[in-house]
Amino acid sequence: MAFMEEEEINKYVLCILLLFASAFWMGLIADSEPYVYEVKEGDTLGEIAVQFGDYEWWDDIYVANLNEIATPRFIYPGQKLTIPSHVVQQFQQSMSDDLDQVLAMTRQYSTADRKDEKKDRQLKKFRKAFKKVVSQQKRAESKKDREQTSNPEKNVGLGLGGMVLDETRTNMGSDFYSIFYKHWQSPSNADNFTITISEQPVPSMGTMVEVEIDNQIVFRNRLKPKYYKTEKAAKQAVRICQKRLAQLTTTKDEFAGY
Repeated sequence: MAFMEEEEINKYVLCILLLFASAFWMGLIADSEPYVYEVKEGDTLGEIAVQFGDYEWWDDIYVANLNEIATPRFIYPGQKLTIPSHVVQQFQQSMSDDLDQVLAMTRQYSTADRKDEKKDRQLKKFRKAFKKVVSQQKRAESKKDREQTSNPEKNVGLGLGGMVLDETRTNMGSDFYSIFYKHWQSPSNADNFTITISEQPVPSMGTMVEVEIDNQIVFRNRLKPKYYKTEKAAKQAVRICQKRLAQLTTTKDEFAGY
């Protein structure tokens, strides 16, 4: 109980009260009227009257048991007293009203719980959608900044006789492109080439990134959601592309010499 929330404790108490009241009330209904009460140790007429809803009933109980009670102050354990019918009926009505109130409060708590659960679900959906929008906005702004730095169009020119195209779609792919672009240096005499960085998301396995030079794949690697691994793969792709372009340039120069 010490670890329960206040609302849970309230509902727990209400359930106990409901069960107790139902059992007590049904016990009264099952007995014939007038109700017979057996005196217990320490009882007084006033205390017995309180058990039936009102201290003032003690006088009615006394009058109904004049043949059993010599004086209102003297009753003994085991003595059987008749509780007048109107006292029992009044008590039953009072119990019925209390039960209705308990049931109403229980329904109120249940309704409040459902409303809270609905609000929680709506809040979670809103947060998820909001994070998605923010993530997309950040990616769009990052891409736009890179494009505006070198070329107002989507294709990002290197200013060194070649171009690098960004066709990534995820955050990991975008990180790969940014690292590649940061470390890229075109080999001397290399011109008229196009490097395309694209990716294909793989469900439950990260994303597959590909690097092409003039539509020929020269690098392919599956990225994992760890930045240092993405950085390592991007640097490796830079070295491979530089080596490949150097080879193509040498071959081109050799053919030009014939």
